[in-house]
Amino acid sequence: MKSAKLIRSIIFFIILIIVLGLLSYIFMKKDSRHYKYQFLTSDAEYDALFFGSSHVHEGIDPVVLWEDFGIRSYNLASAGESVQMTYYVVREALLKAQPKVIFIDSFKIGDGDSLDQSYSFVHESIDAFPLNSTKLEAIDYASQFLEQNKFSFLSKLYAYHGRYGELGRKDFKNEYTFDKGAYIMTSIVPVEKPVLTGSREKTELKGGLGVKAYENILELCQEKGIKCVLLSVPMKAGRFDEEYFNALAALTEEYGGYYIEGNAAVDEIGLDFDHDFGDTESHLNLLGAKKFTSYVGEFLSGKLGIADGRGGADAPLWEADMRRWSEQKKDLLEEKKDAVAYLFGIYDPLYTAEVYVREPGLIDRQYGLRFCLDTMGIEPEEAGDDVLGSGAYDMRIRVRYTGSDEQLTEQYFSFDKERNIFKTDE
Repeated sequence: MKSAKLIRSIIFFIILIIVLGLLSYIFMKKDSRHYKYQFLTSDAEYDALFFGSSHVHEGIDPVVLWEDFGIRSYNLASAGESVQMTYYVVREALLKAQPKVIFIDSFKIGDGDSLDQSYSFVHESIDAFPLNSTKLEAIDYASQFLEQNKFSFLSKLYAYHGRYGELGRKDFKNEYTFDKGAYIMTSIVPVEKPVLTGSREKTELKGGLGVKAYENILELCQEKGIKCVLLSVPMKAGRFDEEYFNALAALTEEYGGYYIEGNAAVDEIGLDFDHDFGDTESHLNLLGAKKFTSYVGEFLSGKLGIADGRGGADAPLWEADMRRWSEQKKDLLEEKKDAVAYLFGIYDPLYTAEVYVREPGLIDRQYGLRFCLDTMGIEPEEAGDDVLGSGAYDMRIRVRYTGSDEQLTEQYFSFDKERNIFKTDE
């Protein structure tokens, strides 16, 4: 009798663990896994790794570095990430890879006594990593500054119990992208160009928590023989502190590192502040990211002497991932809710888009749409209900493989006169 009860108890707990594990998997937010999964599961070697906040996440495109320079890289930045969490992400990444150089975002290197990172953004930084001593240290550190307890970082079910109403298809699939961790925006938003003084004056660093964490990263790079580059991604006016960056750059050089001051080089980079940004927070879009990434690529190949690997032994693996990423773009179009984002979502030689519009004059009402069409070499055609399908729609975009008449996907848009935008149903 006792043995039967014991067996039933064991079976019950096994089922409970399986159910809780499944629920935890479903309810966890997928951002961290989505972008870091390929890095964690691949045996690829890397020349460069990028770390930091959303400005790096959306401003550095490893696809460009490979296709134009033959540089093998991965973007491990996350939205809202402070340099304190970056320190733990760097440590974890170096357990997996041995890059020649790492880049650290200057934007979230604070000099105060706070974490400067929200609870949900801490999850984005560390969720994908395996449970080990580094992750436990990161959780212990973050918990000092946040109201949530440490267990909420370990149990996805506990942490995300409020997500019932927002679950979607992605929550039930193990999806990740092949663009090496980046999130490249496909919208267009104008921002104000920064006007810098060119000052070489330096703020006096106080040795706050962020600066200390950055010093820890510099020391780690010294110890492992890895070059470290402080990176400032171009932003709109008012978001870049020249004198504070100068102080961080001087600190970097003390440890034998380098720096790239992207905000001071916007003219050399060729940034168009009317069309190269994707939102009002001044994150670069695919056009701006390509220009800035190319600027970084010139630094890597020229200043640091990183060799072109396109003729190397692992080139076929990288080329295969580039093809997978091109193919994957069409599957991500359902996330694109306006016409510019949708079109730039398949801005790739693999695809050709056809655009049909009820009133051609409306094209110029949506900011950036005419520029987008011209950039992609698309001439929109005027059409009525027979092509648009219904009087409810004002635009139809048809996507096919270049050189083929077979339709891959399509989307219908309505013109929202309040927002001056062609949008899908939201």
